[in-house]
Amino acid sequence: MSRLIVWEWGIVLALLSGLAITVLVISRGPDARGEAAALVAQMKAAAPGRPFVTADKVSPKVCVLAGWELARTGTISVNGVAPPRVSAAILVDLCNQGETATMVWSPKPPTD
Repeated sequence: MSRLIVWEWGIVLALLSGLAITVLVISRGPDARGEAAALVAQMKAAAPGRPFVTADKVSPKVCVLAGWELARTGTISVNGVAPPRVSAAILVDLCNQGETATMVWSPKPPTD
């Protein structure tokens, strides 16, 4: 009976250890959403007085997330292609053409 309890506790500890390691590995990965939000903020801050803003060497995940956000407020071009209609699938295709992407964003003119 005591061997059974030891085995049960061993299994529980092994599972908890595996869970802790998984959480640490996932949490240390790059935060694509945070990077995309920062990129969008930088591009919007640089936009006043410019017809377009360019970002080079953007990772594919960040490109897709930032491109989706920027498309709502202007025209987006990824790797030299400005799709007439922006969708998640089109952004995924354009952003994954290489290891990094070049994004060009032209903000919509302000409406009065």
